Amino acid sequence: MKNILISQRVLIDPLRNETGDILDQRLSSWFYDCGYNPIQVANLPYSKAELLDFFKSTELVGVCISGGNDIGDHQIRDELEVKLIETCLSKSIPIFGICRGMQVIGKYFGVPLVEVGGHVRSRHRLNSAQMREVNSYHRYALSRCPDGFVITETTDDNVIESMSSTTHKIECCMWHPERESPISLDDTPEVTEVFLAKGIILAAGRGKRMDHETDDKPKCLTKLLGKPLIEWQIRSLHEAGIYDIAVVTGYRGDCLDSFGLHRFVNENWARTQIFESLNCAHSWLESFECIVSYSDIVYEETAIMGLLDAMDNVAVSYDTRWLDRWSRRFTDPLVDAETFKIDKSGSILEIGLKTRSLTNIQGAVYGVAKDSA
Repeated sequence: MKNILISQRVLIDPLRNETGDILDQRLSSWFYDCGYNPIQVANLPYSKAELLDFFKSTELVGVCISGGNDIGDHQIRDELEVKLIETCLSKSIPIFGICRGMQVIGKYFGVPLVEVGGHVRSRHRLNSAQMREVNSYHRYALSRCPDGFVITETTDDNVIESMSSTTHKIECCMWHPERESPISLDDTPEVTEVFLAKGIILAAGRGKRMDHETDDKPKCLTKLLGKPLIEWQIRSLHEAGIYDIAVVTGYRGDCLDSFGLHRFVNENWARTQIFESLNCAHSWLESFECIVSYSDIVYEETAIMGLLDAMDNVAVSYDTRWLDRWSRRFTDPLVDAETFKIDKSGSILEIGLKTRSLTNIQGAVYGVAKDSA
């Protein structure tokens, strides 16, 4: 299981003269059921350096700023959660804000709160495709949507109930998913996806080596067992839990419109190489963990899961049994093979160069990699 950090509410017990940090077990259980190991963070005056060390030592993949307490009630919690946001932004770590958490995030991005009536211990219908009802326990709401965010749901009285960042991996909701009984299936994918990587498929090139097969379509639409290659890739990404997928197009990019993917365009695809295509998606690469894939390959979801489990910022999948396959494709396997050398720790020493020695090739790169911004 991957670790996520959850902030806690402050509870003062005057009878026992105690101040405690508490977290509803239902919230921990929900994250656990979603496949994450929840770690509670105490409301302490951590420095930014201490938080960075803590993030690194616990190998966090996300942070949840939870509900409870009004902003201003407990300064130590207010300050801690601001530091958590700053640390997440500096390390491109996803954030999920619940109720107060959404308010803290909104205030951090410059939006004041306003008091609203009828939202404490009540239920409201959301203006969304599902038109579902959710619980409500808050006296305050955001006065407007922060810059760089989009509103995803509102209530009938026009209170912002959920929002999503367009520049960072941040999702927020004003209700408590853990207090729904049973927990809504609409909420579970939302919290799961915010902590998962995005997918980028590089499909700008024509694929001249495929001859007339690509006269009227990009090479990723070439079929294997009756399905275009890009469909196999999308299926594997979905099976690995990645649903937010973009494609970098160039040659006949219009042919990919029907797949409903985010689109980046390499206008100079005919004169540039694959790294220039990847750079067209720099806004995602700078802000999110991304699985990057060539468009003319097929792989199983296990290849992606291995990359997601790797704690390094950059990781690649490779095949140590490459020589057998290359020998069946080429009389001389070294005609098309490239160098790939790693040290004992798994760090890449050399990659992508031409060579005439098999000792310089410890494996063949699949064409699917992970980049953590």
